[in-house]
Amino acid sequence: MSPDGQVWLTLRHRWADGTTHLRFDPVELLERLAALTPRPRINLILYHGVLAPRAAWRGQVVQRPGAGEAERAVITAAPAAGDEGNVGRPGDRLWADLMQRSFSLDVLACPRCGGRMRLIALIDQASVIQRILRHLGLPTGIPAGCPARAPPSLADAIHCSWGDASAVSEPCS
Repeated sequence: MSPDGQVWLTLRHRWADGTTHLRFDPVELLERLAALTPRPRINLILYHGVLAPRAAWRGQVVQRPGAGEAERAVITAAPAAGDEGNVGRPGDRLWADLMQRSFSLDVLACPRCGGRMRLIALIDQASVIQRILRHLGLPTGIPAGCPARAPPSLADAIHCSWGDASAVSEPCS
């Protein structure tokens, strides 16, 4: 950032006309970056040809679950050995399998005996949850959020880019 408030962007490669840097107003830079941000909840992957959603031959290439498989429950007991936990489609994985795959964390292993746990109830009523928490002596209220911290100042950014160890910020409390 220049002293007059302009943002200088260094290009990775020199353009054909010899340009090596671009100068923007901060708002103009944000406008250009916002134009590159995709809208929420839209597909970022588009399929063409046989894999397109309405392709005539798609059914011969992509497997679809049978009527019985689509109606199976997503949450079941522990899968058999070697089973990937698929239920119907490849995207329908058990949450426990996803936790194992992502974090190497077996959430269905009992911490006491090491046996397999299974889901026996799913409680989504707030009154029942508060009653259980009160019985266990745990807080029932929603904790207050922490205020956002201020962005780093320009001086802090310069110190950090020069490797000054004293410019390291304090951890959140």
